[in-house]
Amino acid sequence: MEKSLKLLFRAYIRARGGEPGEKIGIFLNNGGLKGSIVNNTKYGIFGRMIQFPHKDLLYSKPIPVAFSSQIKEGPAKMLTVVKGDNVEAFDIKILKVMPNQQLTGRGLVIKVTDRKLIKLTGGIIQGMSGSPIIQNGRLVGAVTHVFINDPTHGYGVLAEWMLLESGILNNQEISRKIGVDFPGYFSNFIVFFIIFSNFFPKKDSRLHTSNMN
Repeated sequence: MEKSLKLLFRAYIRARGGEPGEKIGIFLNNGGLKGSIVNNTKYGIFGRMIQFPHKDLLYSKPIPVAFSSQIKEGPAKMLTVVKGDNVEAFDIKILKVMPNQQLTGRGLVIKVTDRKLIKLTGGIIQGMSGSPIIQNGRLVGAVTHVFINDPTHGYGVLAEWMLLESGILNNQEISRKIGVDFPGYFSNFIVFFIIFSNFFPKKDSRLHTSNMN
């Protein structure tokens, strides 16, 4: 049994071109979630939650997960906390969907378009890693990286990959749902390779990125 601590964000350092910003917060001993962590991977932390926060949620019920074929370039929302523990939805735009980049963990290129968030933080800052990305009422992914030279841009991981990594779905099930024939052994090899090797993707020669884990 493990307990996650509640985190309150008190301030933030605004991002500027060439300098990634960051959230500044404090941990509280009470008010955390109860559960267990099963695995910590490049696609996220997986586990079981036995105590769920029912207060102050943007969504009163679980929302469906979008497969990569259902994600469209265009408007979306990013859920994150800027102050205290209040989750807010901010406008972003999905610029590119890259379902074949599972090895790098970068399945989405996103741009922050919300004027309020840009004014407050300058865009994506350290501490926003894991912020859910919602499009058309579906969870499409989560924020993972920021472009250091342009903090309004960043990368995201696909929710579909999270389902595969967690074991909730396998490639055959995804193929049946979206009508695409994926070679099951190929994705299984990629997941194995990521977890058990010391693989780090090469830096993009065109863009400078910062991993916000």
